[in-house]
Amino acid sequence: MPRTKANVLAAVARKKAELVQKAAQPVGAEKRKAKRSRMWRTKWFRQVRHAQSNKAAGLNYLNAAGMSRLVREISAQQRPDFQVRWKPEAIMALREEAQERITEIFKVANAITVTCGAQTIAPKQFRLAAQILGMELPAQKTRTLVAQRPDRSASAPSSDGQTGKTESAS
Repeated sequence: MPRTKANVLAAVARKKAELVQKAAQPVGAEKRKAKRSRMWRTKWFRQVRHAQSNKAAGLNYLNAAGMSRLVREISAQQRPDFQVRWKPEAIMALREEAQERITEIFKVANAITVTCGAQTIAPKQFRLAAQILGMELPAQKTRTLVAQRPDRSASAPSSDGQTGKTESAS
């Protein structure tokens, strides 16, 4: 909205009206906070209850389209000269097995985390749980430092004006 004289005057009038209305209210009558802060919790609890119910036991939580793309990509990497065709039932079986394995790893990782006294599953616990279950995870990516600064103490000027070298008194 452009800042014109009419807009500024209207904003001032609205602010005055709000102040007058606030002054007219009794001291104890404050605005109630909206119940929006609880809505996400109830929705989350509803989802957890649904996931734990018997009806949800057969649900797959891995995305079907994403799993299909992943299977096709891996098979293309294994045999680039030959295109493998997959039946939907085969991809669904792989999806169910992958979900079951991931669930097992998370159960063991959760037990390890609780035993340690932590509240969050860290990659360390996840890898340990997979190792306990006899599963092999891909190698962890290592972080490489881009560039390290040279040690400043070695190149700092000394009292004799030379860099990094001091004369010994002999």
